[in-house]
Amino acid sequence: MDTWIWIIIGIVLVLIIIGIIAALTRGSKAKRIERERVEAERLRHEAAERERTTVESRAAAAATDADARAAQADAQRQSAEADRRAAEAEQRRVEAERLQQDAHAKSEVAAQDQRAYDDKLREADAKDPDIRTDDDGNRLDDGDRLDDGNRRGTDHHGGRGRRWRGCGRRRRCCRRRGCARC
Repeated sequence: MDTWIWIIIGIVLVLIIIGIIAALTRGSKAKRIERERVEAERLRHEAAERERTTVESRAAAAATDADARAAQADAQRQSAEADRRAAEAEQRRVEAERLQQDAHAKSEVAAQDQRAYDDKLREADAKDPDIRTDDDGNRLDDGDRLDDGNRRGTDHHGGRGRRWRGCGRRRRCCRRRGCARC
């Protein structure tokens, strides 16, 4: 009988140990589930934080992209403006060259007209019996006249605003070329 009692005690002990193990595993399983729930909640909270920072990062990236596009558009506008100004400057340079060529051509024409005027004046002086001239038609009684028609000295009126001998007019007569003696 002793053996039977020991067998029953052994079975009871085994059942108690199994019960304790079952209770412990059930408690640890509940604790594990609770820990997993807490961990899952923590991960969800971190995911929500990460989503918020991701949205902020996307907004910042979109704002930076918009700023970059605006800066690029401004740079293109400034480049187009600089190109337009360069084209205008080139056009003005070409126009200035053309005007300078026109001025040079008109200056040549004016010089030819002056020479023709001087030649006609010499021819008239040569034909006029009252005016003494040399073989080239230059006046002999007007000693300060050069061959090309220019006068020696500051001006042909003899200085600052004084009247020229016999002309009776002031310097403005030369600008009009109306005075035969100027």
